[in-house]
This record gives sequence, C-alpha cells and structure tokens, in this order.
Amino acid sequence: MYLSYLFAIIGCVLTAVQIVLVKLKGAGICLYDGCEIVDQFTTVDPLYYNIAGFFFFLIISIGIAQARKGVTVWRSITGLLLLCGLAAEGVLFSFQLFVTQTFCSYCLLVLALIALANCFMGISQMIKGIFIFTAVVLASYALDYQAPANTGDSLAEGTLARLEQDGSRQAHYFFFSADCPHCEAVIEEIRRDNRCAINFNPIEEIENFSLPRATTTASYNPRINVRFLTMLGIETVPVLLLAEPDGWSIRSGEQDITAYLERSCRKARPQLPDTPIGETSVLDSLSLQDSEDGCTIEQDCEEPYQQSVP
Repeated sequence: MYLSYLFAIIGCVLTAVQIVLVKLKGAGICLYDGCEIVDQFTTVDPLYYNIAGFFFFLIISIGIAQARKGVTVWRSITGLLLLCGLAAEGVLFSFQLFVTQTFCSYCLLVLALIALANCFMGISQMIKGIFIFTAVVLASYALDYQAPANTGDSLAEGTLARLEQDGSRQAHYFFFSADCPHCEAVIEEIRRDNRCAINFNPIEEIENFSLPRATTTASYNPRINVRFLTMLGIETVPVLLLAEPDGWSIRSGEQDITAYLERSCRKARPQLPDTPIGETSVLDSLSLQDSEDGCTIEQDCEEPYQQSVP
C-alpha cells in the first residue's frame, strides 16, 4: 500500500506541473505530437482535465494515508476510486488505440500511475482492475468508430465561411489548412471562377480569411473538422466533401479538386460529363490513399500559406 501512496503523490506532482505548464505556455509535458492530436478530440479544455486529475490523485493519496492508519472505510473508498480511474483511462486508451491511432505519452504515464496504484493495493484490487480495464477495451473494440457521422449539422459547426451561389443545389465542404500551399491553390481556383456553393472548414484556427462574396460565420470549431476527417481515415488536406443523391463523396488533393472545379463549377464553360477522378464514396469505402499533392493534418507543408486579399 505504501507504493500505491507513492504513485499517488507522483501523480499529484505530475498533474500540478502540467497545470502550470498548460496555464503559462499553453502546452504541457509530451514527448511527441500525439498529445496535441488527441487534444483535438476533446470537448473540455486540457487544463480542466489536469485539474480533475490533480484532485483525483490528491484524494487517493489522502485516502491511502488514512487507510494505513487503520481507517477501513477509507481503504474501500480509495479502492473504488482507483477502479473508476482505471475504467476512465481504459476509455481514453481505447480511443487512442482504435480512433486516433496515435498515443499521448502524458496520458500513458497517467494510466501507468493509476494501474500501478491499483496493483499495489493488493491482489484482489489488482484482479478487479485487470477485469475492468479489459472489459472496457473489448467493449470499445466492438464498436464501429469508422461509421459515417451525421455530417450535416456537425460540419456546419466547423464552417468558417460560406460561399453561396444562386441555383447551386449541392452542398460542398472544403477542408484546408492555413499552411498548405495546395489548399491555397484550390482557394485561388475558387476565387477566380466559381458557381458552386462551398463551405470552408479549416482544420485549425484561421486569423484572416477573405474571399469575395463569402460570408464568415459568427463562430466555428476546427476540432470538429479534424475529428471528422480522422474518423474517415483521411490524413491529408485539401479535401472537398460534397453531397450526392445517394450519399457523400470525397475528392482529395489539389489536382483532383481543381479538376472537379473545372468540370462542375466554372461559370464560363458548359458543364462537362462528371467523370470520376479519384472520387471516393463515403458509403462505399472509408479507406483513402494519401494524396501526393496535399499536406498531412499533423504536419504543415514546407511552403508557407499566403492568404491573398482581394
């Protein structure tokens, strides 16, 4: 039990340091980019997660200290809290394993501290913890995380600006990054000549965005866009998502999107037959190949994005 107390104290110190770093620098301890990617999927600010973690470890350490003095009720409460913490970490671990497919090193460290604290509370506590953690992971494995989401309402919350055109019946969603030259090339094509209605959904905060006839929204959440692309297995931008009569289809990469715009969204030319070039239906397949003329979601392209002003 003494080792469980020691791990709880380490957890208090670790989360306290993380709180200070997140508050002062905007980012905490992390060995690689996995933490930033996982944070994109949370609806709660990481600062509050760490505050909750700090009080969790603090209560655990107090409970173990009282249990070591012979207060049996504290041993029961502490054991229950540790199992709850392990179950919660099982959910987070499963999400990283099956959805983001990348791991947050800080999250794994917290998981290790909670798991070790459970193990050194006794053999009965360790067995309960193993069963609970395994059950959570198996239940998560049985879920279909790759099923298409109800994109209409959710993507609207991630829309930065809308370019509406009279007579356009198809809904287009353009996913882009601020530092992707391929995305800028597509935006320039849209700026030059376009008759399609397009929603602009960035994967990060955009400070300055200007496009003729485009209306910016009052607020938007880029995390929704990152989450949606990740759920579809898409790792690069630019991406153009459009509504078809039988569902949604995706065009990815600068060449594929500009080819579609040339065929379907030009004002000066009659619309040519829309032969599919790299088109993928969300209903048919969610496994897309990375585009050679795109930028990965996690990393920016070398050439900086220059937002042009009309």
